[in-house]
Amino acid sequence: MTRLTTVARALITAFAAVLASTAPTATARADAGPKAPADFVALRSVDPTIIQEMRYVTPHTFVGERIDGYRQPVCILTRPAAEALHKAQRKLLHQATRSRCTTATGHNGRWTTSSAGPRISTTRP
Repeated sequence: MTRLTTVARALITAFAAVLASTAPTATARADAGPKAPADFVALRSVDPTIIQEMRYVTPHTFVGERIDGYRQPVCILTRPAAEALHKAQRKLLHQATRSRCTTATGHNGRWTTSSAGPRISTTRP
C-alpha cells in the first residue's frame, strides 16, 4: 500500500468516526418534537403530488425570518381537509392532462391540413 493510500484511508476512517460520534441516536430523533393530534395528518402522507411551499420555516417570510413555532416544513391538516385537497389535485391533474392532449391533437390536425404538412416526410429512413 502506498503512503497516499494509507493517509487517505486514515482520513476517511477518522471522518467516519467523527460522524458516528456526533450523529443523534435513532431514539433521540424519534422523540424530537410534539406529535399532532390524532385527527390531523401530514398532507404529504395523503397526497405526495401536491407541491408544498412551507415558507414559515425559512427566512423567506413576510417578516424576513423564520416564524417562531415552525420547526419543520410539514403541512399538517385535518384528515377531511387533506382529503379534499387530494380530490381537487386529482381533478386538476386530470384536466391538465386532458388539456395537453387536446392542444397537441389540435396542433397535429392543423399541421396535417396546412401546406407544411404534406411536404414533410412522416416516415423514418
